[in-house]
Amino acid sequence: MYVSSKYQLVLNGYLRWSTNEFLRPELLPFDNSSPTAAECMLKWESYGIEPISTSEPELLSDYVQGKKSRDYYITEWKSGIKDGLFVAEEFYLSGSGIFSPIGSDKEFETIFGRLPRKGLIEYLESVVPRYNEETTN
Repeated sequence: MYVSSKYQLVLNGYLRWSTNEFLRPELLPFDNSSPTAAECMLKWESYGIEPISTSEPELLSDYVQGKKSRDYYITEWKSGIKDGLFVAEEFYLSGSGIFSPIGSDKEFETIFGRLPRKGLIEYLESVVPRYNEETTN
């Protein structure tokens, strides 16, 4: 099965989110003749076909964990925005914001249905504390 470079970017995005251990699925059985992790994800997301084995069980687990984690946080963020607790631009902070950063205008638009307001992002970056070496030491 062909996995496009565009879909591979989606999978790479899932890997950025795959740090939340409580959402980690059990590993599927290894089978060298089974589809790759990318092929399994493509079948699952496109056709609803859940894999029973894979040639890359650890990577598939990372993809699934990342997707579940991303979906969970986006649901929570949207709820918080709706309730007035956040503004969507808080989740865009470039690289070291207090929340997991969104990687691009396109990703922001996909999640929130509009482009980010750049002036608001610039303001937030000037006033929001950073979790980096300067503020954590």
